[in-house]
Amino acid sequence: MANNLKKHNFNGTHVLAEFYGVSFPLFDRKELETVVTEACIAGNAHIIQQEIAEFTNGGYTLFALLKESHLSIHTYPEHQSIFLDVFTCGNADSKKVVEKLTDYYQPDSFSLQTIERGVRK
Repeated sequence: MANNLKKHNFNGTHVLAEFYGVSFPLFDRKELETVVTEACIAGNAHIIQQEIAEFTNGGYTLFALLKESHLSIHTYPEHQSIFLDVFTCGNADSKKVVEKLTDYYQPDSFSLQTIERGVRK
């Protein structure tokens, strides 16, 4: 099996982000889908499908299945916080996707953790 892994050159970047001090706009599904689409375009990622679940506290969870992997947004309005998870492989750039989402949400503070995944030659 190790020999098979060496034949494939694949890798990806997984960005975990935490946003704090977020002022939540009124939930607008169309706006949110547009923002996520624009962020993915900026990062050269391609959306296959987006799903959103809205909650009674004004929060929501968004999941986007990407050609290059996935993106998820979990909101916690009662804590003015958002957790993002963006994993992409190939030529997509998870960091640019997160950068565009940071511009949209404008958190007072945030933390990022970047994990490089896959076999490197």
